[in-house]
Amino acid sequence: MTFPLSSRLAVLAMLSLSACGGVGSYPSLAPRPIERAETATTPEATPAALDPAVGAEVTALLAQAERGEAAMTAAVRTACPAIARGAGASQGSEAWIAAQQAISAIEASRRDTAIARESIEALVLDQARAAEDRARPVDLSALLAASDTIAARDTAQESRLQAIRRGDCTT
Repeated sequence: MTFPLSSRLAVLAMLSLSACGGVGSYPSLAPRPIERAETATTPEATPAALDPAVGAEVTALLAQAERGEAAMTAAVRTACPAIARGAGASQGSEAWIAAQQAISAIEASRRDTAIARESIEALVLDQARAAEDRARPVDLSALLAASDTIAARDTAQESRLQAIRRGDCTT
């Protein structure tokens, strides 16, 4: 007696699958206890306020950067005529020397802003390190905003100084 091809394939498939089921203990497919447990979400801790002493230091650094901005504006206003006269003068001439001294005065006038930037960047790093050790987070947003403000002011002053060195001394 011959069996049709489909019957032979069915018997062959059943025989091959029976080899997959061995004897032994397998882990249950039921959810594990950790998977059944309700995951409790802890509410986000409200960030602590920035230390008032740090806030006062931030305010002082912002004021220092503003003083640097005012000093540079005044220095540019004073120095631009000398820079304009020295722009076409030969190197080493009186006009050229006066222009170089005027540019140096502008560079020196931005000292307060540059120092404020360095100081606030150090303060941000110190506060970030200190915040890592605290159980409750600290709101550093005011500090970071002040750092961004001072950095932008310092960068703008540096760009302005580079333009003046290239001969663009419009006030």
